[in-house]
Amino acid sequence: MNEEAKLQNCSIAESQRVRKLVAENERLKEKLREIEEKYRNTIEYANDAIMTTDNKGRINSFNKKAEKMFGYNREEIIGKPASVLLPTHKRKEEKEKFKNMLLNFNGALSGSMGEGLGLTKGGQTFPIEGSFFLTQPEGKYALTGIIRDISERKKMEEQLRASEERARVILNASPDPAMLVDKKGTPLDCNEALCLHMTMSKDELFDKTPLDMFDEDAVKKRTRIFKEVIREGKPAYRQDTNRGRWFDYSLHPIFNTQGKVAQAVIFAHDITELKQKEAELVSARDKLKALAMEVTTIEENARRTFSNYLHDRIGQTLFVLKIRLEMMAKAEAGHESSEKWKEIFALMEKAVNDTRTLSYEMSPSILNELGLEAALEWLVDLNNKEYDIVISFKSDRNPKTLDENICTVLYRAVRELMTNVIKHANAKNVTISMRQDNQQVQLEIKDDGVGFDTESLKLLPDQNKGFGLFSIKERLQWYNGDMVVTSTPGRGTQVTLFAPVK
Repeated sequence: MNEEAKLQNCSIAESQRVRKLVAENERLKEKLREIEEKYRNTIEYANDAIMTTDNKGRINSFNKKAEKMFGYNREEIIGKPASVLLPTHKRKEEKEKFKNMLLNFNGALSGSMGEGLGLTKGGQTFPIEGSFFLTQPEGKYALTGIIRDISERKKMEEQLRASEERARVILNASPDPAMLVDKKGTPLDCNEALCLHMTMSKDELFDKTPLDMFDEDAVKKRTRIFKEVIREGKPAYRQDTNRGRWFDYSLHPIFNTQGKVAQAVIFAHDITELKQKEAELVSARDKLKALAMEVTTIEENARRTFSNYLHDRIGQTLFVLKIRLEMMAKAEAGHESSEKWKEIFALMEKAVNDTRTLSYEMSPSILNELGLEAALEWLVDLNNKEYDIVISFKSDRNPKTLDENICTVLYRAVRELMTNVIKHANAKNVTISMRQDNQQVQLEIKDDGVGFDTESLKLLPDQNKGFGLFSIKERLQWYNGDMVVTSTPGRGTQVTLFAPVK
């Protein structure tokens, strides 16, 4: 009885194990079906054309991308030799490759990758790139090919080659030293002018590092500028020296078909002679400036001498002559001659006043004795009495630490500007203001006249630009000062003079 029970229990346990094995087997089959379905979907909807052939080279699978790429429906291509997808002149060569793969198969994966030509159903060829893998499932050979249409890539490569060729033509046509480099700065080509300048062949140049040809500081500066050109895609320009000569460098980016900087071309124009001419011009300007300042000083001294002569000699003589005539008039005391004497006295008074005014206009002694502010106040009073215009003078009343020559230049500038306003501006009011900070003295002459378009001065011939304004600006600039003119038609004019303090 016990033996029967044991046998019965063993039978039940065995039955349970079998049921579990069957269930596990079904689960594994379902899992395998899922994996196979995923595999088929992966193959079917891949971005590349994927196909397989048997050991005789006949196609037994063909995904959607392959259909689209070659123009065949799956039903019409399955079973046909894969060679129909190749141009006629390539078929024999590819068959030999396939045979070699079979002969050299070692039981594991074997494969090859390369470029070639594909043939569509319509008879059009196009460039392809493929990877081919030989397998031996269930003892039978099978070839799997993953194929990509590289027409666009080939087109871009051709465009890039054409672009490089154009760059080389431009490079060699330039009389200036020039070099073609990639975006890392590696030399790709250079012209004969660069070889002549560096006294090296192309091979020798390309073996050199930048530090071999330039000093460290120059290399750092040029590297920084080069990186900016590559990063921003904009040309750059700079000047520096190399081997004792000055060069004007220009760096131009070259873009690939995606619009990204792939290369750059560098031109170097020798401007040594131009720099020498510039130095000579600067030297000549300095000499002209010194000469002009000397002429100005001589002119001012002559004015001062003549002014003193008018005031001290002619003015005093006229004054004494006036007193003598007055004494003669009293001695005669005749009624008949009194009118004549009055006329003579009036003429004498006018001569004395005209002489005094001329003396002050030539070189006002008040400018030398009391300074610029006092001289400007006297000038304003004189013009207010003589002309029908309201002129006011404002000052911050701080002491002005100006060089004597600059005081003279500023005084004569204000006098000339006031004359221009009186003659041409048709103004009713003029304000002259003066102030000083730690750096400079600023004088403003502002009127409410007709004004003018300052841009129009640039369009006039040089001889019509107004020597007065030009002369004032030039003289101020000799002393490191300046002049700024602001004006609008119908809204008056403001001229600002700047002069450095001591």
